[in-house]
Amino acid sequence: MASIIQRKTRFYCPLARLSLSAIQPVRAQSSLSKFARAKAFPVEESEKKEPTLLTDLFSVRGKKAIWTGITGGLGKSLGIALAEAGANVVSIQLPGDSAVGTLEKEVRSFGAEFHRFDCNLGDSVSVPKCFTDIWMSGIVPDILVNCAGINRHGPLETLTDEDISLVLDVNLKGSFVAAQEMANNSSDFDAPGRSSISGP
Repeated sequence: MASIIQRKTRFYCPLARLSLSAIQPVRAQSSLSKFARAKAFPVEESEKKEPTLLTDLFSVRGKKAIWTGITGGLGKSLGIALAEAGANVVSIQLPGDSAVGTLEKEVRSFGAEFHRFDCNLGDSVSVPKCFTDIWMSGIVPDILVNCAGINRHGPLETLTDEDISLVLDVNLKGSFVAAQEMANNSSDFDAPGRSSISGP
């Protein structure tokens, strides 16, 4: 089952808890910057609160998330956060990706499962095969996160057709085919066919 995560999130705002009627109007009407206002009208010690844990705000405990581009950059940061929130991770990474070992240790440190599958997302023929391997392994996913992405830097006039095609194949077509595979197989999971497409 592919799903877009929709959770009600509680945010703590110290200002929302202030009850002194004399302070609220002054604070709201002040022309000072938010930093100057915070200094002029400090929150009382009794109103301070410890930072809220991620698991208090957001939980996907026991869900399985298929993830592309999870071994580095933004994808890794988001993947670790999702594992901390209770999700089991199914990683799709390039063959020979040396970062996958370290990632697996970090994910498992939260008590989450970790599964890995090699695939070149720039090859639209390889993507369906990779997802077939995932289904055949018995994994029933709940979430798909497309975070794989590449770029080619340089003066515009020096970029080749191959450069442009590779960027589009990975960033656009790879994400689309992955979402398509997820949606096409959702009926086998006895769930509505919903997919989430996101990018770098």
